[in-house]
Amino acid sequence: MPIWIVIGLCAAVLVLIAAVATAFGFVRGGLDKPASSAPTKMLPDPATAEDIDNIRFSLGFRGYRMDEVDAVIDRLRDQIAAQQQQLAQRPTEPRSGQEHDPGAGGTSSADQP
Repeated sequence: MPIWIVIGLCAAVLVLIAAVATAFGFVRGGLDKPASSAPTKMLPDPATAEDIDNIRFSLGFRGYRMDEVDAVIDRLRDQIAAQQQQLAQRPTEPRSGQEHDPGAGGTSSADQP
């Protein structure tokens, strides 16, 4: 029997053994919690634009830790919603230089008799 067939059969048997061992729980796989090489800087409450510039996320297996990014986005969403609600509740006042003139109904003084 040629040697490459023997090597192929041995490799197939090893793969089969590994698959069975994993299926029955003899081999435990998975990734450990990612270790952070830089300290995580999250948002203070309330956040400013400078705080957002200073956010730092820990690196995970495929990039940033999704749970940290989701937490920051959730907080920003809540703060923006609260600010929008506060703005909606404020009474509307004309801006300076844009006072409403009740007599300016689209007619000029030259049009009036």
